[in-house]
Order: sequence, then C-alpha cells, then structure tokens
Amino acid sequence: WLVVLPGALLVAHLYLRTHLGAWYLDRGRAEEALAYTSKRLDHSLMRGRKEALFHRLYRGRAQIAQMDYAEALNTLTRGFAMPDSESMEARFRRWQMEAALRLEDSEMLHEAWSATEKLDVTTNSGTTALVAALEACGCEWAAISGDREAFQRHLEEARWVGDAVRRVDFAEAVGAARLAKTDPDGEAGLDLLEQARESVQRQVPGRAGEICAMRAEFLSVLGRNEQAWRALERADQVQGDGRSRRALERVSNEMNHRESREEDER
Repeated sequence: WLVVLPGALLVAHLYLRTHLGAWYLDRGRAEEALAYTSKRLDHSLMRGRKEALFHRLYRGRAQIAQMDYAEALNTLTRGFAMPDSESMEARFRRWQMEAALRLEDSEMLHEAWSATEKLDVTTNSGTTALVAALEACGCEWAAISGDREAFQRHLEEARWVGDAVRRVDFAEAVGAARLAKTDPDGEAGLDLLEQARESVQRQVPGRAGEICAMRAEFLSVLGRNEQAWRALERADQVQGDGRSRRALERVSNEMNHRESREEDER
C-alpha cells in the first residue's frame, strides 16, 4: 500500500489536471475552462506535450462555446505541431470543422477534411463517437453547400459508425432543412432536433438560435404556422451566432412570403 496508494493518487492527479478543462465544458462553464487551459498551452519539464495538447484542445472548445470562432481556429491551428497520435489529431480536426461550420468557412473546412481523410482512426469503443462526429461535420458541410450526393454519403458513413450519436442527428436535421421541404422531412427534422438539441447546444451554444429557426421551418412546412412563429420568437431568449441570425432571417422571410402567397391565392 505504501507504493500502490501514492502511485494511484499521482495517476489520478495527472488525469484530473489534464482533463479539468473538459470537466468544466461538460458543465457549461466555458469561462472557467478558458481561464484554466489558457495558462497551460506549452509543454515543459513539469508538463508533457500530450497534456499541453489536451489543454489547447479544450481551450479551442471553450472559445467555440463562447462563439469566438476565429480565435478558436487560431488556437486549434497555429503555434504548435499536430499530435503524432492520429486519434488525437482527429480530435483537433473535428473541432476545427465545428468552428469553421459556424463561420461557413469553406476553405478551412476543406483543409480540415482533407487532413482528416489521411488519418487512420480505428473505430473502437473509444473512437466511435469521434469518427461519427467527423462524418457528421462532413455531412453538415455538404448540406449547407447544397451537395446532396456528398450529404447522403457522409450520412450513411456516420450512421454506420455510430447510429445513436446526437451530432449525427443534428447534421441530418440540417440536411432536411436545407435540401428538402416535404411533410415527411418536416416530421423527421422535428424528431431529430428534439433528440439532438440538448447535446449539440451544450457543445456549441451558438447553435441555439439556428435550432429555433430550423424548428420553425419544419413546423411551417407542416402547416403549423402559429407554432412556427412561436418557435421564431423563442430565439430572442437563447444564444445565437452569425449563422443562427442568418438562418432566423431566412426562415422569417420564407414564412412571410408563404403566408402572403396563401393570402393572395385565397
């Protein structure tokens, strides 16, 4: 016990020290995660390179949670060498894409996805959600680009890897909103948003406004106009980034146009 107990305590201390940023993020405390990780980005005799990389990753995620996407990309792409571990690099690429998706930065998305395609990340119990999230990012990018073929391909890959991953549900809902306007798509989109909302808003709070817009869009397609307008009004009470604001404006204009057309037809 004199040997085992101190060793176990040391391992626990190092693990908690390395992943405290993630602990804060999982509890919605992005400001504390940012403050903790920002002081620990460089490796030294007292801090290994792997630990410093985790702090950098969590710092980037904290900046995404605060809707500071440009700074998140700076954290996740500059001032360091990419990890030797392919699974660790995949984590960086995933969050690069998450920030770039909110900015709708096609150049950064292409760069991150091209690097991801070269990685050999074995799907196992520890990386299933990661691989599915990477495919979901590709799926969402295809949806906002209007590329139906790529959307379907990434969606099938994502579902094959991790069918219950909420990040995939959100990407599929984006596709239903961007690429189709039928009643079945509206029903499916509502179900997907309900399943994914809590998880994807916690990871990227700036999505909240867009989720309101998508919900309103699906309800409008289904002819439930009163509920659709209430969904848009709820956006005033949640966080929203630039992409969310554009989605809200687009959906509002579409709903006004649809109602005007229906009145003219009557």
